Amino acid sequence: MIDDVFPPADVARLREACESPEVTTEWKKRDHENKTVHLLEITVKHPIFVELAKSPRILNRITPLIGSYVQLQHSKLATKLPTKGKGPFAWHQDFAYFPHTNIDLVAVMVLLDDATPENGCMQIVRGSHKLGLLNHMQGGLFTGTCQESPYWEDEIRLAQVIPKVGGLVSTTAWHFIVRPSISLVDHVAALFFSIVPTMPTNWRTVSGQTLAY
Repeated sequence: MIDDVFPPADVARLREACESPEVTTEWKKRDHENKTVHLLEITVKHPIFVELAKSPRILNRITPLIGSYVQLQHSKLATKLPTKGKGPFAWHQDFAYFPHTNIDLVAVMVLLDDATPENGCMQIVRGSHKLGLLNHMQGGLFTGTCQESPYWEDEIRLAQVIPKVGGLVSTTAWHFIVRPSISLVDHVAALFFSIVPTMPTNWRTVSGQTLAY
């Protein structure tokens, strides 16, 4: 988690793009008043998101981890509705959603609003990045939700992820990586959950996954 990566002017431009018709038209089709919405392929909906994906502020931080030959695999805008008591996202590992087996990858999340416990920040299970891919299947079908609840029933193992607006949460596939001024929270392989907000405030993030070849 890295604070203050993007200055307020850049965040303001990204927020403005989030309010453009190209984005809001798609966003409103997805029951955004009742649930957290992940709007996929955000980079094709407004050019500023392509610019964001190519930003040196991101690339200079991930190329030391996975090398300089990279490809953007997918992008999305995640929006949590500004309603108290709504918008949780169930316990899961991001890697379970990825349509490939290549683990030389990094996911990057750019915060457009502060994420706090009050507005429904993420929680992770400490040490869950060491468990490998857990079961997300039920009756032979992918549910999108981890089925192994004992891992998060012990509240002592839970930690809240509270990044600030303009900051990054960046992850690799299977390892915690800590470098000077860079602490990476492994939510690709770690178990994490978006908690229920206790006050009517919203938060938005732009995220993408980058592969190394």
